[in-house]
Amino acid sequence: MLTHPILDQLNQLGRSGMAQAFSELEASGEAATLGHVDWLGLLLDREVTHRRDKRPATRLRYARLRQNAVVEDVDYRARAASTAPCSRSSPMVRGSMRTII
Repeated sequence: MLTHPILDQLNQLGRSGMAQAFSELEASGEAATLGHVDWLGLLLDREVTHRRDKRPATRLRYARLRQNAVVEDVDYRARAASTAPCSRSSPMVRGSMRTII
């Protein structure tokens, strides 16, 4: 089977996940043991996974964030002002619920 024209066509169509899976299957030697349906299933699964994993990276690239930060840098502890109890007249403090229409 001609590998290069198939890879070129997949890349031209924007199916880089399928092209990568195709080249890996050819190199691993498992190509002879798989049927056509199995090949197609593996190629499609790789393309879907590739596109799903590419979305967050693309969004981060175009986000234009002002600071370099990671989730570990976020301080989730509440500030002292926001931990003050609600007023006594609040319905949630007394345990009753009012419906506001």
